[in-house]
Amino acid sequence: MNMIDSNPWIIPAAIVVLTACYYVRKTLRRIEHKVDRIALHLGLTDSQPSPSVIKFIENGDYSAAVKAYRRQTGVDATYAQEVLEPLWSKRLQNSVSKEM
Repeated sequence: MNMIDSNPWIIPAAIVVLTACYYVRKTLRRIEHKVDRIALHLGLTDSQPSPSVIKFIENGDYSAAVKAYRRQTGVDATYAQEVLEPLWSKRLQNSVSKEM
């Protein structure tokens, strides 16, 4: 006789535990995202972009800069874009100023 036959409640209990873990992880991701957005709004970013990310921005490759920043920090794409947007805007303003 194996363990499952002698304890029929094991499978339903495992399903309940796995479902609870899924919802806890989902909630934790939402909370982390909100905390990241609050920190960004307050100017408290986790790390400054590396020189390679800055170089991508200077060369006009925004998507590569976002990908590199995401690899560097592990943040999601939306957060990476929010962090890099001020640098990108500054680059665009500088390029317009040079053309005038």
